[in-house]
Amino acid sequence: MGGWKRWHQDSLDTRRARAARHTAQMWDIITAYRQLGYGWREVAKLLNCAGLVAPRGGVWHPNTVRRVHAQGLRRQEEAAKENT
Repeated sequence: MGGWKRWHQDSLDTRRARAARHTAQMWDIITAYRQLGYGWREVAKLLNCAGLVAPRGGVWHPNTVRRVHAQGLRRQEEAAKENT
């Protein structure tokens, strides 16, 4: 792979790695709020008030919170399967 295609793939890999780190960090926060009994809407409001950015750099919406939480759960399950 050379030229533009290699640059694009490197850029894509970098974005994926950054997204994975962001999801892992936010999953911990979202899970803590959910364990305290907050709903998706309340968690979104709390994240926005704290000044934390959503995965695409914008504001949090209830569905975004739910989706990031689901991605974190999937990653946790994958990690558990790898360790067994």
